[in-house]
Amino acid sequence: MNNMTNRLGIDIGGTFTDLYLFDNEKSKVLTCKVPTTSNDYTIGVFNAIMETGINLSYITDIIHGSTIATNAVIERKLPTVPFITTKGFRDIIEIGRYHREKLYDPYQTKPIPLVKRRFRYEISERVDSSGNVLIDLNEKEAMGVINEIKEMKTNTVAIGFLNSYANPMNEEKMRELILKEMPTFFVSISSSVLGKIRPLGRFNITILNAALKPIITAYINSLIEKLRINGFGGRLWLSQSNGGIIASNFIENNPELMLLSGPSMGVIACSYLCKKIGKDHVISLDMGGTSTDVSVIDKGVGFITTERQIDWDMPIPTPMMNIETIGAGGGSIAWCDPGGILKVGPQSAGSNPGPVCYNRGGTEPTVTDANLLLGRLSPRQKLGRDVKLDRQLAMSAIENLGKRINLDWLDCAKGIIRVVEENMANAVKRVLISKSRDPRDYILVAFGGAGPMHACSVAKLLGIPFVISPFYSGVLCAFGTTLANVIHNIENTFYAPLRDVDIKNLNENFNLLEKKALNILLEEGIDKQNIVLNRIAEMRYVGQTYEVDTMIPSKKIDEEDLLLIKRQFDQAHDERFGLSFPNDMVAFVNLRCNAIGKVPKQELQYFESIKKAPQVIEEREIYFSEFETSVKTKVYNGQDILPDMSFLGPLSIELRESTVIVPPNSSVIVDNYKNIIIKI
Repeated sequence: MNNMTNRLGIDIGGTFTDLYLFDNEKSKVLTCKVPTTSNDYTIGVFNAIMETGINLSYITDIIHGSTIATNAVIERKLPTVPFITTKGFRDIIEIGRYHREKLYDPYQTKPIPLVKRRFRYEISERVDSSGNVLIDLNEKEAMGVINEIKEMKTNTVAIGFLNSYANPMNEEKMRELILKEMPTFFVSISSSVLGKIRPLGRFNITILNAALKPIITAYINSLIEKLRINGFGGRLWLSQSNGGIIASNFIENNPELMLLSGPSMGVIACSYLCKKIGKDHVISLDMGGTSTDVSVIDKGVGFITTERQIDWDMPIPTPMMNIETIGAGGGSIAWCDPGGILKVGPQSAGSNPGPVCYNRGGTEPTVTDANLLLGRLSPRQKLGRDVKLDRQLAMSAIENLGKRINLDWLDCAKGIIRVVEENMANAVKRVLISKSRDPRDYILVAFGGAGPMHACSVAKLLGIPFVISPFYSGVLCAFGTTLANVIHNIENTFYAPLRDVDIKNLNENFNLLEKKALNILLEEGIDKQNIVLNRIAEMRYVGQTYEVDTMIPSKKIDEEDLLLIKRQFDQAHDERFGLSFPNDMVAFVNLRCNAIGKVPKQELQYFESIKKAPQVIEEREIYFSEFETSVKTKVYNGQDILPDMSFLGPLSIELRESTVIVPPNSSVIVDNYKNIIIKI
């Protein structure tokens, strides 16, 4: 990447598509939020570009985050994927790990597997855990399966053989046979997608890889073609779930890396912001139109997990930002269950038709409709630049819902806000409790189009003393894409108890991983002096069924280093679970090279303090859920907010892409980055 770059960040959400650009020549920030076009996402991207008048010929890098992969998986809008596995193991993706989601619920059912049983095929072959081929691939059986797949309306297939991580020979033979008969097929083999021990996670992620390839490849090819036609001559990068970015040609082969593509960039932006303002312990609260994403940042760094599940007992063990996602957004639909209890989400009105007040055909009341009726949004505001809000339509929809649960429109709207805020608070609790953290030790950074509107209420419920709303909170994920480094995680399985490990073999394995990672980053155009290679081992106490990431010295490992590694593992285990066992034996399970290609960072604009009184644009009644009352409230234009300005609540600040609601008895100060800092 060039040192002087114009890095354009674009983030596609379920409801809105966001854009962020710092124009180096004009020293000016351009932002935009337009409705997402789910029928063709590229239309929304170009609507945002045209809205801001950006000349693509001056853009060196486009960094793109999206929920395309996320939504395809959550909504199960995936193509049919035939799955070929070792004879006797086709049901492993359905059986799972024998875990129960609810220990004492006798009526619970397993989630629907990624591939229906009739599309799962078995073939005679066998490799042992040491990589020895016990049974060669039965080519006659293989051709029978291929002939069946030919009759299906699909163009993608997944292959996952037992122990292929130790020796991929039979998987590679199967791939060759398929491509010989069907050369245009997308073929995914588990040893290439994730060469790690444990078949359940490896099979699931391989199936996801095969399912997403046609979707992501078609989208990227369409986007690149349109960008080139419109004068773009730079590089297209895609954001990943691990908080990094990756060149578009690499993501086509590994589309599963985009499962948390958009939300992870919000965590990166929060981490950067908190380092700027000297805050180490932060909870990020990203509330958009469709969902709310919550994450914990400690010492300026977001947590990485390899324990993510796409559904209960359906693991996808690849490094991802540890983000809790719930169906609580501005477009989340309010409804009542058979018992007459008010519920909100997880269903969303999305961008089309959107909330009822958008006047685009929506009929079911949403959080946005309730916010409009309670004065938290103004009818004169436009969301996404061109979406006008119709109060009467929102009133009608919420009145109809209220009749079904014996509430008038006002109490129904209040109930919707209270339910969604309690849902968000519970999500924050889950994230913190899982890490043995106390919310009172953290500050809440709220962003997304709706996050700053609800953050103070959520903070109040949790005892969090401070809330920060970044000046560009409405497009913070798009901003985050411009900050992210290029990241690749290269992994393999290396099982060995620490006391019995072959140190020479351990060093050779790490050297091979580092060599592969270095070559990939060089191929992506990263200068060698900007490359950092980190060694990580997934380790566990012998007998455990889960691993903990442990940092490994980036040098030739010797006997003395093994003692250091043991201490670092004990410390990591203690930080993760609140206890450790220094006298127990530990083992290596998987090795990873976390390869980082550093890119130029766009500094946040620093504004000098200006002594000027802010202008009130109007006063109106606004409902504050934490006080369960409406209060006459001053409303300010966010574009007039300047450093060192201070306010006392209640007040509302209408930023370009979001609205900040500050309750009574709270104070506000604006820092030199125009961050709005609220003391609850």
